[in-house]
Amino acid sequence: MNYSNNLIKNKLTDINISLLINYCLVAYAFCIPISSAGTNIFETLILVLWVIDGNWKYKFNQFRQNPIIIFLTIFIIYSLLSVFWASDILYGLDYVSKYRHFLIIFVMYTLLEMKYIQHIISAFLLSMFISEVMSYGIYFELWTYKDVPVTFPTPFMNHVDYSVYLCFTIMILLNRIFFSPQRKNQILYFLFAATSTVNLFINGGRTGQLIFIITFFTIFILNMKNKLIAIIVSILILASLLLTAYNFSPNLQKRFQQVSHDISMVVNEKTFTSSLSTRISLWIVGLDQIIDGEAFGTGIGNEQNNINYYKEKRDWKTMDNLDSYDHHNMFITYAIQLGPLGLLLFLAILYSIYSLKFSHKHYRTITIIFLITFIMWSFGGSTFHLMKSMVFFTLFVGLLNKISYNQRRSS
Repeated sequence: MNYSNNLIKNKLTDINISLLINYCLVAYAFCIPISSAGTNIFETLILVLWVIDGNWKYKFNQFRQNPIIIFLTIFIIYSLLSVFWASDILYGLDYVSKYRHFLIIFVMYTLLEMKYIQHIISAFLLSMFISEVMSYGIYFELWTYKDVPVTFPTPFMNHVDYSVYLCFTIMILLNRIFFSPQRKNQILYFLFAATSTVNLFINGGRTGQLIFIITFFTIFILNMKNKLIAIIVSILILASLLLTAYNFSPNLQKRFQQVSHDISMVVNEKTFTSSLSTRISLWIVGLDQIIDGEAFGTGIGNEQNNINYYKEKRDWKTMDNLDSYDHHNMFITYAIQLGPLGLLLFLAILYSIYSLKFSHKHYRTITIIFLITFIMWSFGGSTFHLMKSMVFFTLFVGLLNKISYNQRRSS
């Protein structure tokens, strides 16, 4: 067996394992927006090659110097331990097994070469461009794709995830406009950002639309020297965009009216039957659990029983949609599952990302925009449990972590 492993390693060494991993990382980034199967295939291939590569003493020495990897490792271990004081161990183990997606961050930190970073970002942007073309084709009924409806033309993922991906794509492009020295590139980035913005508002993803408003404002503040002008310009552009989008996008009008109606039903009727009101009800019963919370949390796997128990304590007319295994808010979910320590570990991961140091403002801006995007996404969804948000987190944290490490070494 050892002979076979050594033979495989020697053969792969002749090919150059590190080079293969970097190529696979480019393919992995390309697959993330358009193919979950492709993402899983390249993720598995990367991890297998990484294991075959060995050099564990070097890798562990690298890991212990990096706060993101340290806090992420402790978080995963603590989550695994919490399974054993929960009622549904099998569900908990399945839940924690999804954290395997984060291992790509470890790979990127040890073996990603700087010259491939722009290729990885470009692969992601190209894939988003393909998604956008497909989305426009479905919206204008030029073609069909599976059972994707015209009202939610998001062919490769659900409309919430797609809206967040689109929003972050727009921010990457706007950031490049600020920092690109070539006018031709600025024009291309602007056109791509413009079509992506239109695509964002013809789709029904309110999460991405809300994040867009905050991050658009932020990117002008961060990149313009005169902050007053930045505020005025960003407000004027945003107001124009939102007014135009509302007048020309029936989908946006409908979703906006739904928000108003849902809030009215919650406040006046205590009825929780829509997407938004269901989230509100889950947040409320989640806060009830936190107030009555246990020191080490309930463990991963008790969510549905706890939700059912607390919803029965409230005199609400309708809560039929509360068949959920999470609270659609990662901060509430981890405060319940893992207690104060689990929530602190989650916050420590986010803070360690914020603390990354860069020699170029371009990457510092992207880091702040990424954090705003992910935190707002986490307030409305299970970002550390669902694949599209997990691989999004993995890709960009892995890139930013590696860029920061290399820039610190070279400075």
